[in-house]
Amino acid sequence: MRLKELFKNYLENCWRRWSRSSCLNKKTCILAFQEFLERAEIKEPEEIQTRHVLEFQKARSEYRNRYGKQDQAQVQNRYLGEVKGFFKYLKQSGELIRDPSEEVDYIKIPLRLPKDALSLREMKRFLKVADGNTERGYR
Repeated sequence: MRLKELFKNYLENCWRRWSRSSCLNKKTCILAFQEFLERAEIKEPEEIQTRHVLEFQKARSEYRNRYGKQDQAQVQNRYLGEVKGFFKYLKQSGELIRDPSEEVDYIKIPLRLPKDALSLREMKRFLKVADGNTERGYR
């Protein structure tokens, strides 16, 4: 029961410090973590271990959204970031001595190619323009 109260206090504190849209995003993430902990039958903050945070991260990576697709790495990292924020709040308020999320790393976000990349034909044309025999072209 105590953990539910701490989640409630964290979200109430959020409304005093953040914008409405930020708080709604935080609430979505925190409620997902709360449900995860309830399924794991964890009721006290001291019971939460690093492995629980890792299991939550894994569960989020396996989650399928309403379109049947896996959430992107940025979304998964947002959930983890909110969980880390919750533990930071607990530590600052004296409810926890050790933050179980400290050892959990964010997912590496894959780099994407720019959408406006040159086609093969355009690239060949571009490279023909430069004259590698002159200083200016070599540059």
